[in-house]
Amino acid sequence: MSLPGHGTTADDGYSAWKTHLSGTGYALIEFNWWKGTGENKTDYYSPGEVVREVRAF
Repeated sequence: MSLPGHGTTADDGYSAWKTHLSGTGYALIEFNWWKGTGENKTDYYSPGEVVREVRAF
């Protein structure tokens, strides 16, 4: 599982890893936890929100 950092997206991470994981039998989960604006605590999902979303996956 990958949590992209500030200024990147799950799509960026998936694109970066896609060719390395192809044919390996491994899967990749990318989660956009940054809401796309700002650098404040409220601009990111809280740990509880991340856990809830991962469990729903």
